[in-house]
Amino acid sequence: MPDCRIIGTALDELDDGAFRGHVRTALAEFARVPVEEAAWRAFSDRLAYVCSRADRLANGVAIAEQALGSDARRLHYLAVPPA
Repeated sequence: MPDCRIIGTALDELDDGAFRGHVRTALAEFARVPVEEAAWRAFSDRLAYVCSRADRLANGVAIAEQALGSDARRLHYLAVPPA
């Protein structure tokens, strides 16, 4: 999975580090098997976060696409929490 980026987005004002911390906490709580540190580092390097206000998401996607090159493809996933 070296040629992918995962961009989290919500209305919360988080930076990449805070988002990665949230993901790490969720994995520790909900993963069925422990996540090895090397696997976490490789995975977390692909995580980014942008606030979904205005043009921030479009800018975050553009940055990820630029890092991946001209043949980058998009996959969108939408989940809305009960809150």
